[in-house]
Amino acid sequence: MKQDGVAHSGGPGGPGGRGAGTSERRRELLELILDVSFRRERMVLASGRESDFYLDLRQTLMRPRGVRLAGELVLATLLAGTPVEALGRGCS
Repeated sequence: MKQDGVAHSGGPGGPGGRGAGTSERRRELLELILDVSFRRERMVLASGRESDFYLDLRQTLMRPRGVRLAGELVLATLLAGTPVEALGRGCS
């Protein structure tokens, strides 16, 4: 199915649907995040505060698989009609 000039697959496993495909993508994205973006160690943050863990999602989102999974999950959420409460942009 095409909306706004963008092709979307609409079945239960596609970006526009819910079901096992979405659950599988969520699980796969979480595994990728834990593998490349999450560290459990004592560190000093840029603010000077200490933390017992560090989460750098840039490491996930700079990988083709990570950005694709994240994009598919956001698209599925938006197409499912979930209300959007806020939009923002990342800090640099």
